[in-house]
Amino acid sequence: KLRPMMLAGPDALRAWIHRMGFHTQKDAAEYLGLTGAGGAVILSQYLSGTRTPGLDIALDLERRTGISAESWLLSKVSREPARLGGGRRKRQS
Repeated sequence: KLRPMMLAGPDALRAWIHRMGFHTQKDAAEYLGLTGAGGAVILSQYLSGTRTPGLDIALDLERRTGISAESWLLSKVSREPARLGGGRRKRQS
């Protein structure tokens, strides 16, 4: 059985913010519980993919938005470079 395609966390959150009609990232951050002076900055980092929420925050975002906590794992994996062993290896004696 095919699973529906899941958006990576930043893309899913961006789409959710748009659907909800927030006018500013600050408003969205407050709704999501990212309060304080740095809330909008943290949200901006989540959206750009430069920061990934920890498990507890990802689960809280899932409860508030319906965006699967698993989607943040997808965003982390998709941004890491592939390593194909093309580098030089140390010769074993």
